[in-house]
Amino acid sequence: PNPAKAQKRKNKAGQTPRSKQPKGASAPPPVDFCHPPYPNMPKKQKKEEEFQLSKKDAKKISKLEAQIPYHEGRGNLDEVTKIKDQVQSIKQKAMEAAGFA
Repeated sequence: PNPAKAQKRKNKAGQTPRSKQPKGASAPPPVDFCHPPYPNMPKKQKKEEEFQLSKKDAKKISKLEAQIPYHEGRGNLDEVTKIKDQVQSIKQKAMEAAGFA
C-alpha cells in the first residue's frame, strides 16, 4: 500500500462502505456550548402603521421636488413656493385617502 494515496476499501459489490448508522437516521447537529444561538436578537416590536405613498403619487412628488433647485437657482421664489404647495397638497390628499388624516 502506498501511504501517499489514501485508498478506499471496497466491499464485494464494488461499493465503498457506508457509516454504521441505521437507515433514515442522521447525526444530530453539533452543539455549541460556548455561544447561545442568538444572544442579542432584538425582541419583536409592534410596528406603528406608517403612511406609504402610492407609486403614482411618489412619482409626481419626485418630479416636482426635482424642479425646486432649478427654480431656486434662477431666483423664481414664487415658483418654488407654488411647487412646495403642490407637493404638500398631494401628500395631504394621499393621507386622507388612506385614512390617516
